[in-house]
Amino acid sequence: MDISASIQALAQSLEGLRTAVHSGSHDEAERLVENYDRDVRGLFAHPISPISIQEITRLLALQHAVMDEMCELRDTAARHLSSGRTSLRAAHAYLKAESLA
Repeated sequence: MDISASIQALAQSLEGLRTAVHSGSHDEAERLVENYDRDVRGLFAHPISPISIQEITRLLALQHAVMDEMCELRDTAARHLSSGRTSLRAAHAYLKAESLA
């Protein structure tokens, strides 16, 4: 097994995930996460050489960066949803107040 090639393929998978998430391709993102998880588990099912540790560290940094971006997008979406609910409640209150007048 060529660990360097496997790690490079995993890094490409993460870049694909990043692209899918930013483009809103949720089904594709889900598929990529499942494949990435399977491939990472497969990689670590074999002994890792000390030389590979640096490559794995870089992969892990990329994984954390993509996860941070996903969390940021999730938080932004949550803020938009909350804002939408607040606007909807305000509109309902306005309509109710108007009907009482």
